[in-house]
Amino acid sequence: MAKHHSRSRRPPIQKYVKPGAPPGTLISDPRFPAPIIHVMNYNPDSFEAHEYSDVREIAQRWGDWEQQWTVTWVHVEGLGNADVVADLGEAFHLHRLALEDVLNVQQRPKVDRYPDFLFIVARMVERVEKVTTEQLCIFLGHKYVISFEERPNSILGVLRDRLRENKGVLRQRGPDMLAYALLDIALDSYFPVLEEFDEALETLEDDVIRRPTNENLVSIYEFKRNLLRLRHDVWPQRDAINSLFHQSLELLTDEARMYLRDCYDHAVQIYDLLEHYRDMASGLIDIHLSSINNRMNDVMRVLTIIATLFMPLGFLASLYGMNFDGHVSPFNMPELHWYFGYPFALSLMILTATSMLWFFRSKGWIGHRAESGEMKTAINKQLPPDSSAPKQD
Repeated sequence: MAKHHSRSRRPPIQKYVKPGAPPGTLISDPRFPAPIIHVMNYNPDSFEAHEYSDVREIAQRWGDWEQQWTVTWVHVEGLGNADVVADLGEAFHLHRLALEDVLNVQQRPKVDRYPDFLFIVARMVERVEKVTTEQLCIFLGHKYVISFEERPNSILGVLRDRLRENKGVLRQRGPDMLAYALLDIALDSYFPVLEEFDEALETLEDDVIRRPTNENLVSIYEFKRNLLRLRHDVWPQRDAINSLFHQSLELLTDEARMYLRDCYDHAVQIYDLLEHYRDMASGLIDIHLSSINNRMNDVMRVLTIIATLFMPLGFLASLYGMNFDGHVSPFNMPELHWYFGYPFALSLMILTATSMLWFFRSKGWIGHRAESGEMKTAINKQLPPDSSAPKQD
C-alpha cells in the first residue's frame, strides 16, 4: 500500500433522478448487481435462513413470521433493481424518502426517526485496490431489521454465522441488538485498514529518510487522500451513533444503548487514529522536503569545495602559463629556466590545496565536525530550552 504509481480518484457523485422529479422517486444505479435477498428468522431456541427472489413471497409470510419469531432480518445484497426496494418498502410500510436514500449511495451517515421505525445510514470500508467506503442502510422496527448494502460483502456473513451457531446474546435479544451488531461490524471494518495504514507509514518513513524520491511523495499524498476520505465518513457516523444512545427512543432498550455507547467509543478511537495518521503523513512531507534540501546542501557543499580548491590552482596555472621571455628581463618567469621548475609548480599547487582542506576542516566546514555541528543544530531546534538549567556567567 505504501507505493502507488497511479493516482486514484474517488468516483464522482452520480444521481439518476432527473432534476424536478417528485420526492421518493426510486431509480437504481445500473452499476450495482442484481439484489440477493437473505431472510433470517430467529428466537432463543430456533433459527432459519432462506434466500428469496420474489418479494411478494416475503410479504405473504411476514404476518406469520411476526407471530412466530422474535426477530426477522431481511438483508438485501445489491441495489441493481429499484422494484425490489420498492416492494420491500410496501411490504414493511417503509417511507419512500428513506427508500430513496437507500438507492442514493452517497448519503452521509445519519439517523432518521419515523413513526414506526428508525432509518440508519452507516458506511463500511471496502478494500480492493484502493480504500473506498460503501453504504449500509438499516431499518429498525419493532420485530424486524431490514438492511441494504451496495454489493455482496463477506464481512456481514460473519454475523449470519453468529446467529446460526447461537454465539453471543443476539438470539436472546430483540432487533435493536441486531441493529447494534450491524453498526459494530461496520466500524470494525475500519480497523484492518488502519493496521495497514500503520505499516504503510513505517515503510514510507524509512523510504523517505533513506532515499526520498518522487514516488514516495506521490504515495504520501495518496495516503493523505485515503485518510481524508475515511475521516469524511467517520465523523458523521460518530455523531449518528451518539444521537442513538442519547435520544429517548422506544425501539432501543437500555441494554442496546449501553452497547451503542461502546460502539461510539470505537468510532472515537477510529477518528483519533485517522487524525494521528494524518499528522504523521503531513510530517512525512516535511521530512521528505528536508531530506531533499539536505541532499542538495551536501551536493552544493561538495561542488563549492571543489570550485574553491581549483580557484588558486587555476590562478597558479594561469600565472605559469603567461610565458614571459626570461632573456628580456631576469624578473620574467625565472622559474621557467629552473631545473626543478615544473615539480616546484606542482608541489606549490598540492601544498595550496592541502592547506585549504586543512583550513576547511579546522573550521568545521567539512568532515565529522561539520556533520556533528549540523546534527547538534537540528537537535537544538527540536528540543525546547531548558529553563531549569543553571545560568553561567
